[in-house]
Amino acid sequence: NAGLKVVIQHFDQRLQHTLTEKLKTDFLGLVTHCQWTYFLQFKQSELHHTLTRNISQINYGFYLVVSMTSSVIITFIYMVLAFKISAFITVITCTCGLLLVYGLRHKVRQAEIIGDKQFSSNREFHSVTSEHIQNMKLVKSFGLEDKHLAHFSKIIKEMMHHQLEHHKNGLVTRF
Repeated sequence: NAGLKVVIQHFDQRLQHTLTEKLKTDFLGLVTHCQWTYFLQFKQSELHHTLTRNISQINYGFYLVVSMTSSVIITFIYMVLAFKISAFITVITCTCGLLLVYGLRHKVRQAEIIGDKQFSSNREFHSVTSEHIQNMKLVKSFGLEDKHLAHFSKIIKEMMHHQLEHHKNGLVTRF
């Protein structure tokens, strides 16, 4: 079992690095070769965010999928062995597990919605932070410090609200 895990982890790492390298190279190639008018529609911070954080999240998602797949395969092997040893106890255990999953489906959907909100607010926060720092000379020149600070504070409050909502939802689902 330990040898199988090492092989799966090595295979997973190679796939992750290959995927990440391909995504970053392809994205940068698309940005480099796009039309100038299309390029001007995006903030520099959005492009930077996509090249770094978004691709890292895709990489992490890929890791979770591969990890889950390997866990499902190993679980299937254990289930076959459990059925051979005691089918009755295995059926009772599986039924209880399915009832638990069915009972928590609403919380899982709620967590997905909260996660999407949190992701959007974090993305907006990074974008606003980058813009705020890049435009500091203009802001000071036109005396717009308070306006920029108010916008920045609003984004931070939204982000914190979504994080607390996510934390509260996580506490409810833990035993």
